[in-house]
Amino acid sequence: MAAIVGQEKLRGALDSYRIDTMPKTLMLIGEPGCGKHLLSKALADRLSLAYVVISDEMTHDDLISYSQSPTPTMYVIEISKFSEKQQNQFLKFIEEPAKCAFVVVLADSEVGVLPTISNRCLKLFFERYSDDQLKSLMPDPSKATPDFLAVCNTPGRLKAAESQNVEGLLSLCDSIVANIGKTSWANALKLVTKVNCGDENDRFDFDLFFNALELAAFKAYKNGGTDADLAIYELVNKAKKDKANKSIAKDNFMLSFVTSMWKEANHEADRA
Repeated sequence: MAAIVGQEKLRGALDSYRIDTMPKTLMLIGEPGCGKHLLSKALADRLSLAYVVISDEMTHDDLISYSQSPTPTMYVIEISKFSEKQQNQFLKFIEEPAKCAFVVVLADSEVGVLPTISNRCLKLFFERYSDDQLKSLMPDPSKATPDFLAVCNTPGRLKAAESQNVEGLLSLCDSIVANIGKTSWANALKLVTKVNCGDENDRFDFDLFFNALELAAFKAYKNGGTDADLAIYELVNKAKKDKANKSIAKDNFMLSFVTSMWKEANHEADRA
């Protein structure tokens, strides 16, 4: 597991497992890009387990097939891809894993995970990456400003940033926080076209956008901002948790979020 920087406590716990001591149901919890897939695959390889990522298009027949397989296998579930109804479908698969099955649930947080699933899993958490650890992964550490590292705070986010104009994103988010209460709804909706909600590679990364907007709102309020800045920060913080549910289409999520942010900012402006 040397490919992961840091995370000594988590790696130590995983390194201690043998095939006869490996938990039947395990949940790895950490922000997007922290290395959940990488560590789970490394664990499966070390224990000589087949590695199967359960698709969000799974069927009941698929689950029966998994349960009957004689091959020792790690079944990986990226839980945020599944709706509550879908999570209920494989509840029994998690509650009573087959003899040769080991289930590893990958979660950005415990938000949106059915308690009946969460309570069945041994939970292991990723720690926050330090600035030095993140800099060690950057081709050009001179770009590692405090704001850059606050937004690109996991190895996966650093990778995403390689194809992004992060300075431009930070500037855009500062402008959004400063002006969202002064612009029209029609202009506010143009923000949706700035963020990649599908395969638009010329737009800002969906995940990095929300990190940068949260940072901009926090800085604005901390530096003598208004109640509107605090309201935007709280709204963005909630949206970051809600967007973990990948069963919601990104374009619809952005449309709803921008509308709520504009209404909140203008409501606070009217009260002032």
